[in-house]
Amino acid sequence: MKNKFCLLIVFFLCISSLLPAGAQTLSEKDFQVLNMNDGLSDNDIHSVAKDTEGFMWFGTGSGLNRYDGLTFKVFRMPGISYRRIDRVVSLDTDYLLLRSEQNLFLFDKKYERFLPVCDSVSKQPVMFADFVADSDGSCWGVSSGELSEVTFLSSYVQDTAFVSVRHVVNNLQSDPFVVLCMAEDGKALYCASRNGTVYRFTPGQKQLKKVCDGQLSSSKWVSSVLNGDSFIWIPTVGDGLYGYDLTNGKLHHWQYISERMGEQLSHNDVFRLLPIGNSRYLAVTWNGYTLLSLTPEREIKLRDFQSFLHNGKQYFETRMISGYYDEEGLLWIGTEGGGVLFSDLRQLFYHQYAQTRSNEICGIQMDEEGYVWLATFHKGVLRSTQPFDVSHTLSFESFDTGIPGLVRSETFLLHFGDGYRKRNRCRIAAAYF
Repeated sequence: MKNKFCLLIVFFLCISSLLPAGAQTLSEKDFQVLNMNDGLSDNDIHSVAKDTEGFMWFGTGSGLNRYDGLTFKVFRMPGISYRRIDRVVSLDTDYLLLRSEQNLFLFDKKYERFLPVCDSVSKQPVMFADFVADSDGSCWGVSSGELSEVTFLSSYVQDTAFVSVRHVVNNLQSDPFVVLCMAEDGKALYCASRNGTVYRFTPGQKQLKKVCDGQLSSSKWVSSVLNGDSFIWIPTVGDGLYGYDLTNGKLHHWQYISERMGEQLSHNDVFRLLPIGNSRYLAVTWNGYTLLSLTPEREIKLRDFQSFLHNGKQYFETRMISGYYDEEGLLWIGTEGGGVLFSDLRQLFYHQYAQTRSNEICGIQMDEEGYVWLATFHKGVLRSTQPFDVSHTLSFESFDTGIPGLVRSETFLLHFGDGYRKRNRCRIAAAYF
């Protein structure tokens, strides 16, 4: 029994190393719901973040919420019980940076207090349409046609955080900046204007470099921007998702069209695009989510979209407006009215190998050609029907080992010897408990 337990641990670790960070598909059964019944202060979740200590933080329609994996703790601004917090960013070990009604606040985690952020020169509140926090603790924000750098001075007077605000570049007021993001190399910023035009700014320089021209009418707007896999991803409210390929200058556009079948978005209101590892993304929309995969040929595949149906067990709100993906494999999606949807994508790694009955998998290996091999108690040796591919769920078939006297009812371990490349064969060793 002890040996079987050890093999189970090895099996899980092998799967974790073989499979990508992210799931092939996600359905209702893969999510659990956290809402006001569990202690959330509000079911409208506008922002999700994780701090350096591992706590999850939610900006809601009525305050800031901290989740420790078991319980919620609610923090509300003094005198304003139902003030909406629409952005939460972990700044460092001691502070969160928040936005409420475009005003910036620091949340002091040690003393559990909100500190308004004000300019040390003008003494006026700092207000941004969007902001990002840099790894060195500084902050960049956009307001109208201006990009500004904020440096925290550790100067708190009368419960106010004074900062240095340096306006670094201006854009035309007729098409102001609305969102920004850090470049994936961490050396630049991308700013998107109201009509979807994207600019690149490199700190130390004084000019913007236009990356792509916008495509949006005045009735649509950019909701966020992301740089990943040498793409500029531009989610919009009303016009789906744009993707500008920096390697070849090609602009992609995906929408939801009710009359169309096949690959498309779940909705044209796209609020956030979450990278979930291995060139795969999850588009958070007003009617569920869409999974996107980037192929080696730099084509985008919309593999699946999901707008959950009520199954009678738990209520799923599909108006998805925020999200966070943890590199450990934990996915959090904030909804408008339905609280938080949570999924541990690591569980799906195991489900790819689950059989219709308990076959007691005792060993797992991948060969040089990418085929996955399983040694089982009830089914003998199984081999995947095709080499491992991140975009496909694996299926398995029985494999005749050709070893006389080896029967299916025995327990086996798989091992590929040093001479495998020459012989193109695997050694199968019987193990008994």
